[in-house]
Amino acid sequence: MTTVPRTLVNVQQELSVALQNRTSGMLAIGRLLNEAKALVDHGAWLPWLRRHTGLPARTAQQYMVAAAWADVKNATVAHLNLDYLSPGAIYALASGRYTGETVERVLDAAAVAQRHINESDVKEIAKSGAQAAILQEIEANQKAAAEAAAEDEACEADRVKWEAAQQAEEAEADPGCIKGNQAGAEDEATAKKIKTGP
Repeated sequence: MTTVPRTLVNVQQELSVALQNRTSGMLAIGRLLNEAKALVDHGAWLPWLRRHTGLPARTAQQYMVAAAWADVKNATVAHLNLDYLSPGAIYALASGRYTGETVERVLDAAAVAQRHINESDVKEIAKSGAQAAILQEIEANQKAAAEAAAEDEACEADRVKWEAAQQAEEAEADPGCIKGNQAGAEDEATAKKIKTGP
């Protein structure tokens, strides 16, 4: 019997399944630990954990928090598939350090790419989201400033028109005022000529 040599594609497929099992296994362990902690007497949790699991308390806590987070997400997100998230990515998302928008972007990236997302990927997605948010804020501020400047210009144009209309109304109401002003200017010019001579 001959065996067919394995290819890299075969290894990648099996690795993907193993990684998915690791994530789902971690979440199952976390759920069981949450259930056990609720049943263990007060003050007996850590001894029970050491005796029955051999897990460090910190690891157990990470599993428990991740499982609780995943259960909440499952309740609010239809068709949530965490298989492509590494345990580290789930720990990061469950930590509360990231906004809901970042969490959604990570979940979308995992679903679209169908590749394993690790904690450093979560950080990159958060960073790119923060940069995009900053750029959007700058653009919004620039747009608001341009709109304010345009509004100021329109107000100034309205003010100039209003002043011109006021002056026109005053001129219509008192035609002698303009003639008087013109006559006054002519008198001043004549006076200057007399003082300075021809």
